[in-house]
Amino acid sequence: MRHSENTFPACVSQQSPACFRWCCGSSLILCIIILLSRPVVATHTLGEGNLVHVAMLQRWTDERVSVEECNGPTHLGACLLDKGWQTVALSALLAKQHFNNRDGRFVPEFANPETRACNKNLSLVGLVDTRSVVLPALHEVVSFLKDPGKRLDVIVGPGRSELSLALSTLAAAEDVPMISYWSSSPQLSESNRYSRFVRTMPSDETGAVAVCSLWADDMKFSSAAVLFAEDAYGEGYAKAMRQNCAHRGLDIRWFAFAFEASTSEDIEIPIAALKASGLNAVHVIATGFQSTLIIEVAVAQEVLRRSPTALWSYTEAVELSDFSKLSPEARRAADGSQRINAYGGVQSNPLWQRFVHEWKEFTAPAFSERLPANWSS
Repeated sequence: MRHSENTFPACVSQQSPACFRWCCGSSLILCIIILLSRPVVATHTLGEGNLVHVAMLQRWTDERVSVEECNGPTHLGACLLDKGWQTVALSALLAKQHFNNRDGRFVPEFANPETRACNKNLSLVGLVDTRSVVLPALHEVVSFLKDPGKRLDVIVGPGRSELSLALSTLAAAEDVPMISYWSSSPQLSESNRYSRFVRTMPSDETGAVAVCSLWADDMKFSSAAVLFAEDAYGEGYAKAMRQNCAHRGLDIRWFAFAFEASTSEDIEIPIAALKASGLNAVHVIATGFQSTLIIEVAVAQEVLRRSPTALWSYTEAVELSDFSKLSPEARRAADGSQRINAYGGVQSNPLWQRFVHEWKEFTAPAFSERLPANWSS
């Protein structure tokens, strides 16, 4: 697999107050949490007024995938996601612990004098599996907001754009900031509609520019195809591609499928239409599970193949582990495909290398017992 890289935004202004000055890279989520909380007074006394109460909306399972279709273990009746999402869940808990301990091994700014003088610590009031769909996440957020015994200052998450679009309006109405680590729909950039929503990764506008530039400038294509899910993520990404590819004079054909698609039968009609178009350059905007279904169906219909060459690319929603689930024939056909991704942790970053090396030595952070069995091992 080849990768196209886009870097995260640079650090915030060095003119920020001392407690806010350290935010950059992987520490950005925690920086924003502090930034959106109450004013800072330099003191080391950490009482209730010095705690920022955080709810984390994470993805452990995918309710859209039936137990019968699930290729791995299940958790509470839903398909359990792979180790990549386990790492996200544990890293979030570890980041909270390292900030509260002013541990700067991986984010040096956590241990600098300005951060040590900051009188804010993070208190976790909720650790939630959204099950990758709107209703469970909405139910949990409403229960937090209605519970007089729980104070909620900040929501971290959710991952999927579909969920962020649904929840950010509610969060704004309650004046609670929502910070997503994965939602990339360009629609969420409309600050007048999603006034309390922020995110720590670029919008899909970045990926759209990369794909259209690859096709028009590097490959010199005049036409291509886009296969996308009809949800906030897929439609937002496709809309950004329409604008950017049209600007480059590309003729794009669009093939949509229902975002609930969870079986091969759900994918067959749009793949058949794609085959009839005769187009060989295809960008797939879908989740990892959906992308594996798409690849298998495309190979079966001889749309994705080794010869004549078909150039397919995928978004950051597809992990390398998803390709390991393909049949041998599909894996051979997909070899040489591209993945368009915005990168955070990369091998050229020595702190990231250290983090990966020391991962197995970490003691499970607080609240990890609330994760699915064996996730903290």
